[in-house]
Amino acid sequence: MASEKTKKPSEMNPEDLPDVRAFQDEFTRGFLQSTEETRSGYYPFLSGTRKYKMDFP
Repeated sequence: MASEKTKKPSEMNPEDLPDVRAFQDEFTRGFLQSTEETRSGYYPFLSGTRKYKMDFP
C-alpha cells in the first residue's frame, strides 16, 4: 500500500489534503500529482493529455 507521501491527491482522504482551493475541487484534484509544493502556494499539475505540466495555485 502506498504511503500518504506517495499517493496522488485524488487517492487521499480529502480531509488530509492541504486547505487550499486547488484541492477542494474534486475534478481539479484528479490532475494534481502531489501535496508537496513546487514553490510556495503551488502544486504539480499534469494535464489530462499528459502533454504538459505546470505549477497550479
